[in-house]
Amino acid sequence: MFGFLLDGYVSIIVLLITFCLYVYWGTRRPPGLPPGPIPLPMVGNIPSLLAKDTIAAFARLRDEYGDIFSLVIGNGILVVVNGYDAIKEMLVQNGDLFSERPQNLGYTKVTKGLGIISTNGVKWKEQRRFALSTLRDFGMGRVQMFDRITHECQKCLNNFTEQNGRAFDPDQVIGVSVCNVICNVVFGKGYAHDDPEFLNYLQMMHSDATKVGNTAFMHFFPILQFFVHRALMKTDDAIRRGFIATQVREHQQTFDENNLRDFVDVFLKQMDERESEEMGTFHYENLLQIVGEFFFAGTETTTTTLRWAILFLALHPEQQTVVQEEIDRVIGRDRKPTANDRKSLPLTEATILEVQRLGDVVPLSVPHAVAEETVINGYRIPTNAFVIPNLSSVLNSKELWGNPEVFRPARFLDNETKLLKVDAHIPFSLGKRNCLGESLARMELYIFITMMLQSFTFSLPDTEPPPCLQGVMGITRMPHPYNIIATKR
Repeated sequence: MFGFLLDGYVSIIVLLITFCLYVYWGTRRPPGLPPGPIPLPMVGNIPSLLAKDTIAAFARLRDEYGDIFSLVIGNGILVVVNGYDAIKEMLVQNGDLFSERPQNLGYTKVTKGLGIISTNGVKWKEQRRFALSTLRDFGMGRVQMFDRITHECQKCLNNFTEQNGRAFDPDQVIGVSVCNVICNVVFGKGYAHDDPEFLNYLQMMHSDATKVGNTAFMHFFPILQFFVHRALMKTDDAIRRGFIATQVREHQQTFDENNLRDFVDVFLKQMDERESEEMGTFHYENLLQIVGEFFFAGTETTTTTLRWAILFLALHPEQQTVVQEEIDRVIGRDRKPTANDRKSLPLTEATILEVQRLGDVVPLSVPHAVAEETVINGYRIPTNAFVIPNLSSVLNSKELWGNPEVFRPARFLDNETKLLKVDAHIPFSLGKRNCLGESLARMELYIFITMMLQSFTFSLPDTEPPPCLQGVMGITRMPHPYNIIATKR
């Protein structure tokens, strides 16, 4: 009897010791990491992020742990960098160290190590350099691009006119026009706004953008990656192997090396010239992936920013009137804006900057990583860590902006109504991995917003509840769907 009781006590003691060791190791933060909450066994710090608003959760953690904090999530480490000074130190002053992308992202399984966004080293450098050079040759950021953008914007405005003052959702028509700008650069042509096949691919792309943005946890739990990977691959294949591949095949059939019409033609020429390279980056699969990234990044971000712009202007009719008066005075209503007009439109430019700031379209940028274990500010950043530059912590900083929740374009103007350069305005991020299409996006926002306000006054329907300004987190921070009334001026 005594032996039985003793065996029972020993078993209980062993179980208690095992449990204590499990709790100890399961709640132990790896040494040297930036500060952060104590993780729970198995799930780590996921409870710290179980909130509808990730940005608000990060703000609370920053208040408690400082500008650089870390979270243990599943089998991974997440390092969040907040504030302009800390982000600049990481991406600019230490840009060589933090210019990598994590290779354990669920997204990299979809891209298969191709493209520009999620690649590193020679693959990334060669294709980013090539893309920038080629896009510039076809007008990105230059005056010759104006005609293409104004042409697409006019199609958008024609659609607004056809609504005849009825309330409508501007999302799709703006998206088609913005995507057509990319199509003109990449394929040398645009598509009809009622083309059912084109509209179907745009809808797929928008759906993918939402899925990617809502799958943050999958990167830390391989079993979740399997399910999300299948969902993403279905639409990704439809876009790349369907729409994009069809355009590439047409280019291959009509290719003339003495008449390079667009980005695809230039890439095909590089493929021919480098055919002997065994490990080169100029091949068919990479072309499909890179073009897909152009569509994804170039369409979603600019479309979302323009949707925020219309909404903010409708909610602030006095600011809308001020900008319209400036446009009428400088340009009038009978001609389209030019590049030379921009310097004479400080109120318009300030309004665009404020839309980007308050819209906060890419609040968490794209994850960064380090090629090898790095120490910054005394903290150890391991090679497998996801490093998130929290751009929202800068664009919505009370210290920098005073009242960041208020739409106030005047914060970008001096006492003489001249445009101010504010270094902390970083919607396109900083450093070597900043947005490749920044100059094109800036040009599109200027032309679209200027032409829209030349022709229309925007208001919200009285019969509908006020729109929610919280934002919907996908691959971009999107406004909730809303209807608008575009009244012809």
